[in-house]
Amino acid sequence: MKKLRCLLIAAFCILISGCACGKSNEIEYVHYLRGGGSEEIEADIVWTYSNKTYTKYQVAYTSYVCSDPTVNYVNVLYIEITNAGTKEEALIRNISFSTLEEGPTTFNVGLWGDYQSAVGKDFYVGIENELLPKLKYAKYDFIKSVADKGYKNYKSIEGIDSDAIAGGTVSASNIISIVKSVFEYHLDTQY
Repeated sequence: MKKLRCLLIAAFCILISGCACGKSNEIEYVHYLRGGGSEEIEADIVWTYSNKTYTKYQVAYTSYVCSDPTVNYVNVLYIEITNAGTKEEALIRNISFSTLEEGPTTFNVGLWGDYQSAVGKDFYVGIENELLPKLKYAKYDFIKSVADKGYKNYKSIEGIDSDAIAGGTVSASNIISIVKSVFEYHLDTQY
């Protein structure tokens, strides 16, 4: 299973970035399970680009582990976090599962692959258009607060009602958890 995951990650990396990838960096995150409970599992930072101002990340993780493996998919979350200033000043500059516009060019920076049979396309639209914009410009303390307090037992916090936004709390909780883990990785490696 781990070899298959590594092959999938390498294929996504080549597809998305158009280049061969080096060694990925594994990070652990809390993965929330349908019906309650959670477990620590691994995600992979498959691509990074860093300059003085910010660092770009593409993070691959299995979207759903509590269903049959035939309906599990890999999500690739794109996230930029600022480097300037102190750890406390670092914030999310961009975050997406789809595209990013830079001037006249549009880049495919992420990939949504969540299990959607019960909720359909509106689920993804809610994530991309409602949840992720609320995370843009967020600092680590906010992300940690939402991840640690707000999504345990699927509660809402700080104006983010994951059920109202996306129709499903587990995926929204896992997005917040991934963002928290990437942010921690960023703070450890950039400061």
